[in-house]
Amino acid sequence: MTAKKLLIISLMSLCLSFIFNTLNPLLDNVLGPIKTILFGTGVLSGIFMFLAMFTLHRVIKARLSLPQSINKLLPYLIIFYSLVIIIYFLTMLDTLGIFEVVDFS
Repeated sequence: MTAKKLLIISLMSLCLSFIFNTLNPLLDNVLGPIKTILFGTGVLSGIFMFLAMFTLHRVIKARLSLPQSINKLLPYLIIFYSLVIIIYFLTMLDTLGIFEVVDFS
Protein backbone atom coordinates (compact mmCIF):
# COMPACT_ATOMS: atom_id res chain seq x y z
CA MET A 1 0.00 0.00 0.00
CA THR A 2 1.14 3.51 -0.62
CA ALA A 3 1.94 5.86 2.22
CA LYS A 4 -1.01 8.13 1.37
CA LYS A 5 -3.50 5.28 1.71
CA LEU A 6 -1.92 4.16 4.97
CA LEU A 7 -2.13 7.71 6.31
CA ILE A 8 -5.82 7.88 5.42
CA ILE A 9 -6.46 4.51 7.09
CA SER A 10 -4.60 5.70 10.18
CA LEU A 11 -6.64 8.89 10.47
CA MET A 12 -9.93 7.06 9.83
CA SER A 13 -9.18 4.48 12.52
CA LEU A 14 -8.29 7.29 14.93
CA CYS A 15 -11.70 8.87 14.24
CA LEU A 16 -13.40 5.50 14.80
CA SER A 17 -11.60 5.10 18.10
CA PHE A 18 -13.00 8.50 19.15
CA ILE A 19 -16.50 7.18 18.47
CA PHE A 20 -15.92 4.22 20.78
CA ASN A 21 -14.61 6.36 23.64
CA THR A 22 -16.15 5.65 27.04
CA LEU A 23 -17.66 9.13 27.33
CA ASN A 24 -19.92 8.58 24.32
CA PRO A 25 -23.49 8.91 25.66
CA LEU A 26 -24.99 6.95 22.75
CA LEU A 27 -22.94 3.90 23.64
CA ASP A 28 -24.05 4.18 27.27
CA ASN A 29 -27.66 3.69 26.14
CA VAL A 30 -26.87 0.90 23.69
CA LEU A 31 -24.47 -1.18 25.79
CA GLY A 32 -26.14 -0.86 29.19
CA PRO A 33 -24.18 -1.97 32.28
CA ILE A 34 -20.79 -0.49 33.13
CA LYS A 35 -18.95 -3.80 32.59
CA THR A 36 -20.28 -4.06 29.06
CA ILE A 37 -19.46 -0.43 28.35
CA LEU A 38 -15.89 -0.80 29.59
CA PHE A 39 -15.32 -4.07 27.78
CA GLY A 40 -17.00 -3.04 24.52
CA THR A 41 -15.55 0.43 24.24
CA GLY A 42 -12.16 -0.60 25.56
CA VAL A 43 -11.72 -3.45 23.11
CA LEU A 44 -13.06 -1.60 20.07
CA SER A 45 -11.22 1.61 20.87
CA GLY A 46 -8.03 -0.35 21.52
CA ILE A 47 -8.31 -2.20 18.21
CA PHE A 48 -8.84 1.01 16.26
CA MET A 49 -6.07 2.83 18.15
CA PHE A 50 -3.66 -0.07 17.53
CA LEU A 51 -4.57 0.01 13.83
CA ALA A 52 -3.99 3.79 13.77
CA MET A 53 -0.58 3.50 15.42
CA PHE A 54 0.47 0.53 13.26
CA THR A 55 -0.45 2.26 10.02
CA LEU A 56 1.20 5.51 11.17
CA HIS A 57 4.37 3.50 11.81
CA ARG A 58 4.20 2.14 8.28
CA VAL A 59 3.65 5.68 6.93
CA ILE A 60 6.77 6.86 8.73
CA LYS A 61 8.75 3.98 7.22
CA ALA A 62 7.52 4.87 3.72
CA ARG A 63 7.77 8.63 4.12
CA LEU A 64 9.81 9.07 0.92
CA SER A 65 6.70 8.58 -1.21
CA LEU A 66 4.77 11.33 0.61
CA PRO A 67 4.72 14.99 -0.38
CA GLN A 68 7.02 17.26 1.62
CA SER A 69 4.11 19.08 3.29
CA ILE A 70 2.76 15.83 4.78
CA ASN A 71 6.26 14.77 5.86
CA LYS A 72 6.49 17.95 7.95
CA LEU A 73 3.22 17.02 9.72
CA LEU A 74 4.25 13.50 10.76
CA PRO A 75 5.99 14.50 14.04
CA TYR A 76 2.87 16.46 15.03
CA LEU A 77 0.70 13.43 14.25
CA ILE A 78 2.80 11.35 16.63
CA ILE A 79 2.33 13.97 19.36
CA PHE A 80 -1.40 14.11 18.61
CA TYR A 81 -1.74 10.31 18.84
CA SER A 82 0.10 10.37 22.17
CA LEU A 83 -2.31 13.03 23.46
CA VAL A 84 -5.25 10.88 22.34
CA ILE A 85 -3.90 7.96 24.37
CA ILE A 86 -3.61 10.23 27.44
CA ILE A 87 -7.19 11.44 26.90
CA TYR A 88 -8.38 7.83 26.69
CA PHE A 89 -6.61 7.04 29.93
CA LEU A 90 -8.26 10.01 31.66
CA THR A 91 -11.73 9.07 30.37
CA MET A 92 -11.18 5.52 31.58
CA LEU A 93 -10.37 6.89 35.03
CA ASP A 94 -13.47 9.09 34.83
CA THR A 95 -15.67 6.15 33.85
CA LEU A 96 -14.38 4.11 36.78
CA GLY A 97 -14.96 7.04 39.13
CA ILE A 98 -11.32 7.34 40.17
CA PHE A 99 -10.75 10.79 38.70
CA GLU A 100 -13.38 13.22 37.45
CA VAL A 101 -12.44 14.71 34.08
CA VAL A 102 -15.74 16.27 33.02
CA ASP A 103 -18.58 17.33 35.28
CA PHE A 104 -21.85 17.18 33.33
CA SER A 105 -24.06 18.25 36.26
